[in-house]
Amino acid sequence: MMKGMKRKVLLLVATIYSLACLSGCSGGYTEEDCIAQVKGNIDEIYLGIFDADYLESVGITEAEAKKFYLDGIEAEAEYFANYWGIVDSNYNETYADLNQDLKAEIIALYKEIYNHTKYEVVSAKELDDGSFSVKITVVPINIMETAMNLYVNDGYEPLNDFWKKYENTDFATMTDEEYMSYTNEYGHMIVRLVNDQLPDLGYMEQKSQIIQISEDDDGYMTINQDDWNIFDSYVIYYP
Repeated sequence: MMKGMKRKVLLLVATIYSLACLSGCSGGYTEEDCIAQVKGNIDEIYLGIFDADYLESVGITEAEAKKFYLDGIEAEAEYFANYWGIVDSNYNETYADLNQDLKAEIIALYKEIYNHTKYEVVSAKELDDGSFSVKITVVPINIMETAMNLYVNDGYEPLNDFWKKYENTDFATMTDEEYMSYTNEYGHMIVRLVNDQLPDLGYMEQKSQIIQISEDDDGYMTINQDDWNIFDSYVIYYP
């Protein structure tokens, strides 16, 4: 595999997070409840904040909430590995094949990036059919574009040194073990590249999203998944 192969950015479907059902039937649910519940979801999934009142209102334990949070981080870590070409499906590589140290580094990186999430649950409005429309604003985090510009323009010296180390390597003669060692080393380098941009982490122009909350067949108020996926796509900008 040549240097250019590792530069290939792969497109994935949007990450889908597990969301807690919002407790209460539509008849007793208020606009203020919707605001509190959506805020609780965002705080749980992106900021790792597990408010006791919120957990009680949605009927989940702190342990379950932490699992939602970590599942979301893990999904984002897998997206990261594909986005940066750390794993290559052409070589039957998957996120699961990466060593534990590298996966732990990626997860730690995303915990830190998510800590910079900027959002506001602006308002909620009850509609004629008993559902609710909740407006959220979010300021997309722009760290990936900064890192990608350095990557594409050879502006990150440690990565240039990495390429020089392997410039005369015959990848075709590598054993599977040797190639995975190279893959993991490359992954550690990419994490370092992105991590080094954290002190200068920037933001894009603010985005707005409307999230629909409606009653399901069991009488629970639930968040529209498609609306949530759009909001999720705004949190971190991937060029």
